Amino acid sequence: MVVPIGSGRRRSRWAARGASLAAAAAVVVAIVLGAQVDHLHHQVSALQAHPLLFAAEQPVLTSPSTRQIQLVAASGPTGAVSPGKVTVVLTRSGTGFVEVGQLAALPADRTYQLWGVIGGKTISLGLLGRNPSVVPFSVAGDGSVDAFAITAEHAGGVIQSANQPVVAGEVSA
Repeated sequence: MVVPIGSGRRRSRWAARGASLAAAAAVVVAIVLGAQVDHLHHQVSALQAHPLLFAAEQPVLTSPSTRQIQLVAASGPTGAVSPGKVTVVLTRSGTGFVEVGQLAALPADRTYQLWGVIGGKTISLGLLGRNPSVVPFSVAGDGSVDAFAITAEHAGGVIQSANQPVVAGEVSA
C-alpha cells in the first residue's frame, strides 16, 4: 500500500486546529458562565443583606397594624422631579421601609434623606442614597409618625433641611 507523503501531517494540522478551536470555545463558554455565576452571587448577597425587605416583606404588608403611606410630589421647584410611586411602610413597632418607585438618580455628591414628623418635630430617619429602591428604617418609641418627607441633600445628609421635600405624605389616623 502506498501512502502519500504529508497526508499524516495534514491530518495532524487539522486535528490541532480543531483542538485549538474547541479549546477557544471552551474558554469563551467558561468566561460567560463565570460572569453569570458572579451576577447571580451578587443578587443573592443583596437579598441576604436585607432579610426584612425580602423574606418578611409580604407578611408585614398584610398585617392589619401596618400602615402604608403614599408620598406624592411636593409643590415648588423640586416638585418637578418625577417620583413615580414612593411608599413608606411602617409597622406598629416602628420598623419599616421605603419603597421608591422612580426618584431621579442624584449626582454622586447628593443623597435622598427620609424625614418624619414626630410630636411636631421634624426628625431625620436616615439616608436613602443617591438612587434608592427599597431602604429599611426604624423610628424610636411607639412609631407614632404624623408625616413623612424625602429631601435631596448633600452626600452625608444634614441635621436640619433647608430644602423643600421632593415627595411628602401624611399618616392618616
